[in-house]
Amino acid sequence: MFCQDSTFATVKTNTTEVKIPGNWEQMNTMDDSGQTYLKNKEGIVIAIAQNPKKAYSFFKDNKSDFENVKLFYEWDSDYRKENKFKTQKIKEDAKQEYIIWKYNEDKIDNVFLFGSVKDNFLNLLVYTTKWSEAEKISFLERLYKLNK
Repeated sequence: MFCQDSTFATVKTNTTEVKIPGNWEQMNTMDDSGQTYLKNKEGIVIAIAQNPKKAYSFFKDNKSDFENVKLFYEWDSDYRKENKFKTQKIKEDAKQEYIIWKYNEDKIDNVFLFGSVKDNFLNLLVYTTKWSEAEKISFLERLYKLNK
């Protein structure tokens, strides 16, 4: 499914650099969330943020990494629901410590992967109508594993 392309882009996050397979052009970074938006030649938009877990109000020192990922998902998806977006959890992997979920905005699904990388949360997003949901999930999982 994936070509063995050795091309990678990197993006500087609040904590470290994240490696992305393929050619991506940086668009902008949101000051509040630290999310950096990137676009490829096909017009696929992704966003990446990596922030210290302890920077979030919901973070609990006494919880496992995956339990904190679940708290992150609940915190963000509850916010989306309060703002009248439809959300849906797609997949979770306790061993790899990530959750994939989506919310719908103006007929386009925003598909996220929230995961744990050491002391940080890695927040990945794909926003496009050009890829199927399965392609979005596959890309997010590959991107996460590359940076785990």
